[in-house]
Amino acid sequence: MPSLDFAPGTSWRYGDTGYYLLGMLIERLTGGPYEAALERLITRPLDMQATEVLSYTALVPQRVDGYAHINGAYRNAQRFDLDEFANGGIISTLHDMVRFVTTFTGDAVLREEHRKRMRMPTRLEDGTVTKYGLGLGITPFNGRVGYGHTGGGGLGFATAFTPFPDDGVTVIVLANADQPEQTVGVLANTIASRFFRNP
Repeated sequence: MPSLDFAPGTSWRYGDTGYYLLGMLIERLTGGPYEAALERLITRPLDMQATEVLSYTALVPQRVDGYAHINGAYRNAQRFDLDEFANGGIISTLHDMVRFVTTFTGDAVLREEHRKRMRMPTRLEDGTVTKYGLGLGITPFNGRVGYGHTGGGGLGFATAFTPFPDDGVTVIVLANADQPEQTVGVLANTIASRFFRNP
């Protein structure tokens, strides 16, 4: 068995493994597959009819392909034989993502006490404050309270989901071409700043 990079609670590092383990925990607690829990607990209550776990073999109307910039031109992105699970591999639409925003502004899926815990930065044993709550990035910008996450950065897609609750602003970026995750995050913040309320 591989050794730990550091003792739990003493440091932190982003990785998809935590979300994969969360998916396994969801399956254990619900007694069924992750996809079924996603539908029952998230997509059905929010009426997200176009959101599901990625399948490369399913026929999905209007699904876009991913592209990569290779040798000065865009080409079809390579598909990796990955186990798509709770760490990624969700397909959706902008309309469904707008519905998902209600998860952070209403009680349709999560009660306020749980949303508050997601937004509360985690502290290490030595008191160091991290940039994460419970699965949610803490992403302030220009002095504004912000949360969210970027994703992709490979496999032909890149995304950003950045709510600024005090300003009533959420920006969603969906790109079907490889981009550095920092690029879509900066783009989302730049767009959001145009709608910030005056102090």
